[in-house]
Amino acid sequence: MLKRSHFLDEKKSVSTTISELCRYIAFGLLVAFYTVSVDNSEFSKTLKTYGVLVFLIGFSGAMAILCDYLQYLCGLTTINRALATKVYEYDDTSWAYWGRQSAFEAKQFFVGVGALSLVAMVLVATF
Repeated sequence: MLKRSHFLDEKKSVSTTISELCRYIAFGLLVAFYTVSVDNSEFSKTLKTYGVLVFLIGFSGAMAILCDYLQYLCGLTTINRALATKVYEYDDTSWAYWGRQSAFEAKQFFVGVGALSLVAMVLVATF
């Protein structure tokens, strides 16, 4: 029978991997946005005609990076507050605890929107 610590270790590993992948994808979205924005090739000019999708790619990438930062900022605040108590427990009603989880979820949302926008733009421009 598996112990609770096994599942907690697995949760930590999976959430760390999700966070890292979101960060990589977010920076990739910004690179794609910048490349389309500054390039003057015919293909890039075609992609620019899909302005909403280009905007969503850049905006989503930037928002995901902001959420990544906010997640760590809230996490640090949550940890510091827990260390300041005698029982070393998280205050799951605090704004920092809520903000950490919300930023983690928002980061995934923005990466998903940006990635889907990139896929849609490439499909529409190609076919």
